[in-house]
Amino acid sequence: MSFSTINNSITTYFQDIADTHDLVVRYDNDIRKTPSSGLWCKCNVDFDDSKQKEIGVNSYRNTGIFTIEIYYPIKMGLWSILRLVDIIVASFTEEVINDSVKFKTPSIKNIGRIKDNYQMNIICPFYIDN
Repeated sequence: MSFSTINNSITTYFQDIADTHDLVVRYDNDIRKTPSSGLWCKCNVDFDDSKQKEIGVNSYRNTGIFTIEIYYPIKMGLWSILRLVDIIVASFTEEVINDSVKFKTPSIKNIGRIKDNYQMNIICPFYIDN
């Protein structure tokens, strides 16, 4: 599976979740302006190591991380963000996309205040066996 196919599979899956919950998303190299109000997120797929899975067999494992950075105005409180975090974490925990991209359990990083916004990150590790 190519890196572009992996990236498209993950971002398409996430966009379906975002559309269902009216979440504005900005991806890597997105030419649209950054939202100035309301709840929104920034996402990216980072690829990590490729390792031989079995000795003597042409079998490899590619690993990576899908990061979702959620931003919202300070005045909104934590309830809105944590409700969305619950939905996203449940959607990615042990999920398999297109029978090939396998997610592990996501972790949550509370980044805190960034200018007039509050930020929480969801880190979703994944792997693909080829």
